[in-house]
Amino acid sequence: MTFAPKNNLIQEIELTDATVDGLDIQTPSEGADVYIFPASLEQHRYWILDQVDRHSTASNMAIAFHLEGEVDDLLVERCIRDLTLRHEALRTTYRMVDGELSQIICEEPLYDFAVTDLRSLPAGQRPQRAEEVIRDQSHVAMDLAAGPVFYTRLIHLSDEEHFLACTVHHIACDGWSNGVLVRDFAEIYTAYAQQRDPKLADLPFQFADFSIWQKQWLESEEAQAALTFWKEQIQRGAVAVDLPTDEPRNARKDGPGDIEWEMIPPELHNALKAYCRQREATMHQVLLTAFEALISRYTGQDHFLLGSSIANRTQLGMDDVVGRFANPQVIVAEVEKNPSFHELLQRVIEWSGKAYAHQDLPFSRLMEEFQLDQSGAASQFLQVYFVYQKAFMQPQQAGELKIVPRPSVSGGVNFDMLVSIVERASGPRLQIEYNTDLFRQDRIRHFILRYLRLLEAVMENDRLRVSDIPVLSAEEELALDRAGRGPVRLGELPASLIEAFDRHAEHRGEAAAIIAGRHRTSWMELAEKSLVFAAALQERGVRPGQHVALRMEPNADAAAAALAILRLRAVVLAVPGATTPEEWDRILMALQPPIALASAGFTGRTSTTTWFDQLKKAEAKLQPLFVSKDDDPAWAGIAIDSAEHYHSYLASHRTALESLTAAAQTLRMRAGDTALVVPAETSADAWTDLMLPLTTGAGIVWHTGHAADHLQQILDREQVSLGFATPSDWLTLTAGGWSGDRRLEMVCRGSRLPSGLAKRLQPIGRIWSMASSAQTGGIIGLTALAPGKTGIHWPIAPLPGQQLTILDHRGNTVPGEVPGELALANDGDAVRTGWLARRSPQGEVELIDAVQRQIRLHNYRLRLGELEDHLLNHPSVTAAKASVQNSPNGTPELVAYVAGGPGSQPSAQVLSEFLRSTAPAHLASAEILPVPSIPLRLNGTPDLALLPRPDKKHSARVKTGDYVPPRDELESRLVRIWEEVLGIEGIGVRTSFFDLGGYSLMIVRLFARINKTLSTSLPITTIFNAPTVEQLADILRGRSAYSSLVPVQKGTNKPPFFLIHSYLLYGGLPSVIGKDYPFYGLRELDRDGDMTIEQRIATYIREIRTAQPHGPYYIGGWCAAGPLAVETARQLVSEGEQVGLVVLFDSWRPGYPEDLARDQDTKAHMTLGGKLSRKYTYHQRKMQSMTSAQKAKYFWTSAIHKVKTVRDQLYLRNWAAVQWLFKHFGLELPHFMHNISLNTLNAVRLYKTEPFDCRITLFRATETQHISGASADCGWSAIAKDGVEVFWAPGSHESMFIEPNLSMVGNMLRECLEKAYRQPA
Repeated sequence: MTFAPKNNLIQEIELTDATVDGLDIQTPSEGADVYIFPASLEQHRYWILDQVDRHSTASNMAIAFHLEGEVDDLLVERCIRDLTLRHEALRTTYRMVDGELSQIICEEPLYDFAVTDLRSLPAGQRPQRAEEVIRDQSHVAMDLAAGPVFYTRLIHLSDEEHFLACTVHHIACDGWSNGVLVRDFAEIYTAYAQQRDPKLADLPFQFADFSIWQKQWLESEEAQAALTFWKEQIQRGAVAVDLPTDEPRNARKDGPGDIEWEMIPPELHNALKAYCRQREATMHQVLLTAFEALISRYTGQDHFLLGSSIANRTQLGMDDVVGRFANPQVIVAEVEKNPSFHELLQRVIEWSGKAYAHQDLPFSRLMEEFQLDQSGAASQFLQVYFVYQKAFMQPQQAGELKIVPRPSVSGGVNFDMLVSIVERASGPRLQIEYNTDLFRQDRIRHFILRYLRLLEAVMENDRLRVSDIPVLSAEEELALDRAGRGPVRLGELPASLIEAFDRHAEHRGEAAAIIAGRHRTSWMELAEKSLVFAAALQERGVRPGQHVALRMEPNADAAAAALAILRLRAVVLAVPGATTPEEWDRILMALQPPIALASAGFTGRTSTTTWFDQLKKAEAKLQPLFVSKDDDPAWAGIAIDSAEHYHSYLASHRTALESLTAAAQTLRMRAGDTALVVPAETSADAWTDLMLPLTTGAGIVWHTGHAADHLQQILDREQVSLGFATPSDWLTLTAGGWSGDRRLEMVCRGSRLPSGLAKRLQPIGRIWSMASSAQTGGIIGLTALAPGKTGIHWPIAPLPGQQLTILDHRGNTVPGEVPGELALANDGDAVRTGWLARRSPQGEVELIDAVQRQIRLHNYRLRLGELEDHLLNHPSVTAAKASVQNSPNGTPELVAYVAGGPGSQPSAQVLSEFLRSTAPAHLASAEILPVPSIPLRLNGTPDLALLPRPDKKHSARVKTGDYVPPRDELESRLVRIWEEVLGIEGIGVRTSFFDLGGYSLMIVRLFARINKTLSTSLPITTIFNAPTVEQLADILRGRSAYSSLVPVQKGTNKPPFFLIHSYLLYGGLPSVIGKDYPFYGLRELDRDGDMTIEQRIATYIREIRTAQPHGPYYIGGWCAAGPLAVETARQLVSEGEQVGLVVLFDSWRPGYPEDLARDQDTKAHMTLGGKLSRKYTYHQRKMQSMTSAQKAKYFWTSAIHKVKTVRDQLYLRNWAAVQWLFKHFGLELPHFMHNISLNTLNAVRLYKTEPFDCRITLFRATETQHISGASADCGWSAIAKDGVEVFWAPGSHESMFIEPNLSMVGNMLRECLEKAYRQPA
């Protein structure tokens, strides 16, 4: 059961500050049975996490103990109660008081205790069921404002075997505290079992005292020195660990968690201890060094940030206190220059000494300094943690009861991975708590085994360099080698590319080789033209080995030119046909080919360009040539590096033929086939598109542009069997009206093929994935995508006769799941391809992105393809390209260009909202720019010279067509507030808050800022009636009187459902009951504070009648709004209207809990003596370290405060009388009595009503607060003459409205509504 202060009215308590030697101390507010202290910085961090996602359980700390022996349930609960009385942190809640987060320490015990008895189950089922109960207990949702933050559950398996599961919020507890809890529990249980007092020493202070000390210390010179040290370390440019994940990151900043563990073998443990003695290092330093080395091997990073945790119990007396003392600490890992393990250990030892000297600085202070987002623990600072510690929890003996800690369970995580090595009596245990949204279980198991293998290797030889430490077993290396090999290549290779072409030209004769629009060129014509072009080029001085730049245009001239260059044993410098004149000039200037070829219609500024027409007019005769050899260079691919330098990469005839014939074998491409080709935009793809068909004997149909008209007629007429295009080209064709062709082998090349895109393409044809590389001379991988089988990234398979391997930046083969650069192995040499790749869980190669598109932005290492993948998952997007550009203030920012189908353009607003719901924050902040098409450079990146730049004054989230500027000072001030809260500029006064991406938390921030800046008291529900600046301004001017009726969901022609107050349900409940159900809310207005409940409900009924003149009416209310819903029904019935349904959500009849609570007043801990004893102990502890002068000042301030709080309590208990007296004599009310919601709450508390003809439907939460002796109907049977029907909804008072519980509640409500609709009027 949950024990809480008996005063159920939440009160705003006016505090008096006392100052003792410059230290602000807020004295206890005794009239409210609580003490108020400032929250620590770490508590601020956990509070913010909770505010961002109230439903997350990632901050739960779950522990469990195995109890052996007979257990007394009542005795266990008594121990839990005494634990909360001994440790204030366990009975503390957290609220904002006067604008500051405060610890509200209850005088009375505050905890939740429950019993689950499994003894009735078959013995074989009990252990598994117990595990499920323990796991469920770890995911309990907590309300930091209302409490409790300490949940316990006793689980009986048999009379002699039990579990005690405890879940504490991290805001109140740390790992050290767990050991304190089990130790204190054992002593208390032993003492009560032996009928004696526990032998526990008085605590010298509580955690709240530490928070005051910390607040003072942060102003000291020592704290400033620590801050300076950390700023210097962090500003050195280290980034967070970019750990490879199995699943893409999503929009959540936390996630579900799990734990894997392995015991460190005794032999290895002994070797580690001996090594520590030999190197004069601590165990923590050696284990951390190994972890840094492994992370470096996994990520390819040699300078990065890790997280750790320090106990932070540096003051005498802290060891026995429960509280959130532990502090995250940053570790700067320096693995530069490939050190040996011994050298890296020395760096770690040196770092440890400097870092520990500044360990008292709270991590949250660093986050403040760097203005980091504290709404996710996985900030750019810390995503991966490493901790070494002694086991906090040790086995205990409580009389005849044996207490043994059991392995922890995860309540959820707000990080990627936490690696802990815990020294236990049975030996050290290596455990990893991880985010299951990101990692598979087998990935974590592999990580554990590789860490142990690395430790074993360096124990044998610590002079091994990081790059040489083996992390793969011999079996794993062999398996990777086999997986990277393609099948056997069939047939003999021709001597040269020209020989391959000429053979097919002789056989194919008059058949079409090239079809470009209406122009058809036969194989014989193409061969003859190539001879003419070769003679002309020979006359112009082209010699064997020379590079000839060729614009690979979609026509027969370009094909003939390529063949002519090869006939001369020269080298084709392949430039894509889509290259702009500007880039063409830059290529020629950088690579300096002696001659460049292009069509007459293409003009650059470079005079070396020769037109194809000039070659046709030449009358020269081809001179005899030596036959090309297979090792002669045939072509050169072009690439652009990160510094914008052009590079060419030579490939021989043999290399080119090997990849082309292997690709043809894989595709089953034969002489006589016809291939449709959409012109490529990269050098390697442009070469492959031309030479793969021509060396195979297949004809080419060039399809330029993206027109889908008559495409199927072309495919049928020319009997096309294969098509080559980018994935975006295929999507654009389908968007233009082409329905696909299941006979067509659709080869996707030239751009990423993530899983989302592959799934969109699979219904229209047989999909192939092909990748090429200029560095390796052509195609590097090709595979067919089986229906329904798509990986996360771009899948490829090695070609026949080839071998693929994945290397780290030091040339080592990476573990299977780790990204690295794809390399093409050839006779023992490995040629890097420029592609980042990894292996899928099935061992297949997946391309991730180009290596140079892996960038660093705002301390994140990210891949631009990640953003493109998210955007391509939206159905309106057919093409997406991301870039990094400098904003007007010079800071880099993500910009994504998107295109849709022909004649359509995606909505930037829709895509921005889509990103916020699906992508992590560092990607979701990208500026989205829709464009008709995305011109690319030859390396596949967007050509920014031809694309618009982002305009912050007209952000993508602002509808520029609807922009209306502010027209007066009030609207200008409101616009500034909106822009600050939403983080965008150029907001017009008629733009909806929700169109700008506003969500629930932003509403709270927005109205807090408006009310503070403009000295107003608008309720947050105003946004539903006035979602624009213009409408809000009208309300503030008094031109528009806003109604208490809030139209939340229009629905269809069904009767509406009216929900009284209960604002937090407006967002979720309407959507789960269904869009067909009209849904209205009734809210408080400023004028309501002067009305009785009856008068207020009368105004609500008038508003209800504007939406529905007559019944039957369907009404609901949650929590304290329940009595208002009942009063609404009573007044409607008294007016002769029919009320079809009254639904109360977890609501109690006013006065009923207080009546039941009186029965508790006779308990020992609730007596006057018990309360006075705790007060005396509290004040004695507070004053024990004070001087006489300080004690006198403290006593005087406390006495004054006591008088003040007694006065305030008098006001609260006589609310209406106090308001009348102050108004009658013209006096100012205490500030807390101006709160409309408190007026409502007080009025509800005093509300009494008579029974009337009504039936109430009550939804109770299964995890609801238990009050001894309470009936299931919460006392409402005394009011509803027709009875109360009780339904039990899953979850707690709040979590019943959180998924997945929300959907179940929605279904229950919909069924109740439908049943009520069927009742006769």
